[in-house]
Amino acid sequence: MVGLFAMIGWGQWFRFVTGGLELLGAALLLRRRTAIAGAVLLAFVAAGATMTHLTVIGGSPVPAILLLALTVAIAAAPLRSANRWFVGKD
Repeated sequence: MVGLFAMIGWGQWFRFVTGGLELLGAALLLRRRTAIAGAVLLAFVAAGATMTHLTVIGGSPVPAILLLALTVAIAAAPLRSANRWFVGKD
């Protein structure tokens, strides 16, 4: 990973920022009230990883795209259940 972040050219501090954002997103997923925020944060991190793979690193962006799809699905799940709850209140 050190070499990968060196290839990006932003320095090693960006590796720590990215890891911190991923840990924060994972922690937010643990509580129902903050799960959507955590999934959205992780989706932005995954979108950034996908763009980095496409524009800077090269190679296959498939792992980043799969993580992006997974986090979007996680973000959408509470929204679907919330919509059912609101519909059921009528």
